[in-house]
Amino acid sequence: MPRLPSPNLYVDAHPRRGRATEGGLGTWVTRATLYAGILTLLLPSVTVAEDLALPADVEAKLSASVAAYDRTLAARARDRVVIAILTNSSDADSSRAAAQLQGAFRELETIGRLPHEEFILPWKDAASLAAACAARSVSIVFLSTGLGHAIEPILKALEGSRALTIAGSLPYVTKGVILGFDLVSGRPKVVINITMAKKQGLDFRAELLRLALVVE
Repeated sequence: MPRLPSPNLYVDAHPRRGRATEGGLGTWVTRATLYAGILTLLLPSVTVAEDLALPADVEAKLSASVAAYDRTLAARARDRVVIAILTNSSDADSSRAAAQLQGAFRELETIGRLPHEEFILPWKDAASLAAACAARSVSIVFLSTGLGHAIEPILKALEGSRALTIAGSLPYVTKGVILGFDLVSGRPKVVINITMAKKQGLDFRAELLRLALVVE
């Protein structure tokens, strides 16, 4: 079996020099230690509920790395991974974060070794979300900020779709979003809601679960 990339993704401290690469844990640690130190200076308010713990480019790279550990991704995505970036269009910060995330994903060559596309989807209601995801064969739904009030109907709309839900805001994970990120001792950490992952029919490899922070 080919070696999978580590979910502790190699984070390039100079992302403009090239596209993202999915590297091993040893390489990542040496680069990310310095990068995470910078993050602690740039992000003094990561404990605020709606704040993103990590910059958009890091979230995109970590999302791509984690997706490679989902045994169901290839079957769900078929020939292309489609990502819906859900945003609160009445919230300027939410729209800005969504645009940054879309740009960050576009810098990635592949996700789970598959080509990908991403689009911004304003949140309206559960029926509209379900219809859009079905029409475009969405495999991943990334929730921007400003959606804390709508978590329950969003998750209800996605029931049975087998979509991987991701959010940069850690409290969203405790409310039922499957994947999120946090800073632990100044280092990026993957957080997985394993109960919701199983409910959505996702199957993460044991290697990921050993490295991630798992909540139920």
